[in-house]
Amino acid sequence: MVTAQFHDRVAEELVRAVSSLRVGAPADPGTEMGPLAHAAHAERVRGFLDRAAEAGVQGPIPSEVAGPHP
Repeated sequence: MVTAQFHDRVAEELVRAVSSLRVGAPADPGTEMGPLAHAAHAERVRGFLDRAAEAGVQGPIPSEVAGPHP
């Protein structure tokens, strides 16, 4: 939770930090964040993002959610 006076600064820093993460295969040494463990979880996360966009949340919302890696 962030007070209103710090919201914009915290949001900008969070977007900057998350945007730089390298998502990829768990075995790849360059990967900083792997995919979600189950397809159902990926669908659930996609639902959260879709509802946020429908509610008018502004900011970068990913178009894809990485599901399970084979």
